[in-house]
Amino acid sequence: MHPEILSITLFGIVAAFTPGPNNFVAFYSGFNFGIKRTLPHIIGVTFGFPFLLLCVALGLVNVFKLYPLIQLILKYLGTIFLIYLAYKISFSGSQSKRKGKPKVTPIICGSVLLIPKLKPE
Repeated sequence: MHPEILSITLFGIVAAFTPGPNNFVAFYSGFNFGIKRTLPHIIGVTFGFPFLLLCVALGLVNVFKLYPLIQLILKYLGTIFLIYLAYKISFSGSQSKRKGKPKVTPIICGSVLLIPKLKPE
């Protein structure tokens, strides 16, 4: 048995039962938009995290060992993405300053599928 499979299995079990950022975002979305409009987010989390674990278990670790440049590129892309998000949040302004009714929508399934892959951890 490969040590990577054991470690990713233990990580998956622990991560599945502890609250994380997706739980808080789903809570916020459900509170503000209702359960019906939050379902795409919940479905994205439900399929996104196991998909990430499956990719790692099927050999993504070996790809990173063979080509460490890919991991380095992903780390920098994730960092740039987080800086971009911080910039957008810091210069977004308040909703009271905007004209008209603000358009607020919940997070959709496709967005949630990308979030775990872009985190530079």
